[in-house]
Amino acid sequence: MRFSNSAFIALFILAGCSNPKDTTIPTNLDSLDSISVSLKKLTPEEQQLFAGYFMRHAIGAKMGGLFGLKAAPIPEGMTIGKAVDEQRGYLADETVKESDEKALKEKVLKEREQVMVAMRSAVTVTLKVLAVSRQIGKLRSSLLTGTTLTRPSPESKARLT
Repeated sequence: MRFSNSAFIALFILAGCSNPKDTTIPTNLDSLDSISVSLKKLTPEEQQLFAGYFMRHAIGAKMGGLFGLKAAPIPEGMTIGKAVDEQRGYLADETVKESDEKALKEKVLKEREQVMVAMRSAVTVTLKVLAVSRQIGKLRSSLLTGTTLTRPSPESKARLT
């Protein structure tokens, strides 16, 4: 009896000093309370990372279909430490992806603006040519009919420029 009490105390001390990151995450959501003690031993940052991992996998796998998202459930044998590391990597990848998307968006907007500038200059030139063509047309028709042309008014000059 004395040996079993000593073994129990030693086991209890070892369990209290164990690394919380080595705790295996249960795949059944109902037994999540079994890891709450280990989660409390994590730093606040690690707790947030684990919560993000858990939300992404456990809840995403259950309810992701409602939103058109597919998330893999928590794999068998996943530890808290691995989950925290995986979430940290996931967030880093998402940050890179967001910056790439932002850079692409800026590039597309810049190219679009360059095309718009080119189009505006082409349209302006076309309108000037059209206005000059109208004046030449009037000149031709006056030469053919023998009528005299009057000088253009300031308003019509403004339209030509």
